[in-house]
Parts: sequence; C-alpha cells; structure tokens
Amino acid sequence: SGRAGRGPGAGEGKMNARLTGTLIAMAALLAAGLSTGTEIYYLLFLILLAVIVLIFLNPIAKFAIQTVAPDVTGCDVTVEDIDISPFSGSASITGLTVGHPEGYSAGGHTVKLGNASANVDVWSIFSSELVIREVKLKDISFNQEQKDPESVESNLTAILANVEAFSGKKEQAPAGGQKVRLEKAIIENVKPIAHIKTKKIHI
Repeated sequence: SGRAGRGPGAGEGKMNARLTGTLIAMAALLAAGLSTGTEIYYLLFLILLAVIVLIFLNPIAKFAIQTVAPDVTGCDVTVEDIDISPFSGSASITGLTVGHPEGYSAGGHTVKLGNASANVDVWSIFSSELVIREVKLKDISFNQEQKDPESVESNLTAILANVEAFSGKKEQAPAGGQKVRLEKAIIENVKPIAHIKTKKIHI
C-alpha cells in the first residue's frame, strides 16, 4: 500500500515537550549573552547545546530516520528503537520496517529488520581510513513483489528508482577521500519471499 500519515505517539509528545523547554532555556541564555556581552553566557549555551545533543541523540536519530527515509525511499519507514553510543563508537537499530512503494502490497512490507548493529573505531573517524570493526544484521525478512513475470520491475526496483531520483545524478567521489575498511560482517536469519503474479493462459 502507499504511504500513510501518522501522528506522534505519547512518547514522542513528551520528548517534544522536554526538547521545547530546553530550547527555551537555550534561547534565554543566548539572549542574555547577546544583551550583556558576557562570555559566560556563551559558554553555558555551548555546554547546554552539547548536553542536549547527548541526551536527545537517540530520539533525534529516530525522528530523522522516520522523517527523511520516507522521502528518500517513497515508502513508510518506522523504527522501534535506536541506541547510539558516540564515545564507544557503537550503534544499533531495532525493529526497522520499510513499507511498500505505491502500487505494491504483498506481505505488508518490503523489508523488516529485527536488529542492526555496528561498531566503529572512534579514532579512525579523524584518520584517512574509517575502520568499521563489525556490522551485524539479524532477523531480516523481505518481500519481493513482481507483478509481471516477463518484467524485472518490482517493489525493490521501484525503491531503488525512488532513491536515485531523490539523490539526483551520481557524482564521482573526489580522489583522496576517506577510505572505509569493514573488518567483520555477520548476517543471521534471512527470510526472502518472492511474490510473482502469473498470467492466465486461455486454451
């Protein structure tokens, strides 16, 4: 089915209220600093900003995925939970579901991911080579819906077309950019299902 709008849940409402209160406090500190010219207010503002990023990092990341990903893929995208630890370089996503692009509906979703986790060498972020120690994908199910058996078009190709249309024409990466090294990848419990509609044959 196509994308459908959803309102924020009770948890997101509480998070938005806390974030709004914190932003008001930040605005007050910034206004005080601008009016008095006292550097201490600017310092407090920066400290508070850093605290906000750390406290609300996970819900901000969840909100960003559920807001941006649908525009990129052309599908509803939901996430149950996100856990990011910037100091240890670890991150995990639980319950990621990518719905269907318009015109497809088999199986209720295109991709459902039980859990995805990654561990990055934090210090390598500032070097010429980004080191990803491990990427683990667990409990993956995806439904490929192909309406015409004589065509390669499916819900998966439709999503790829949406992504390319969103990103525009691909540009060649500049020489001398940061390299990426993946040391270990683990994929567990994959369940692919193909839905292919056959044509009726009249005899």
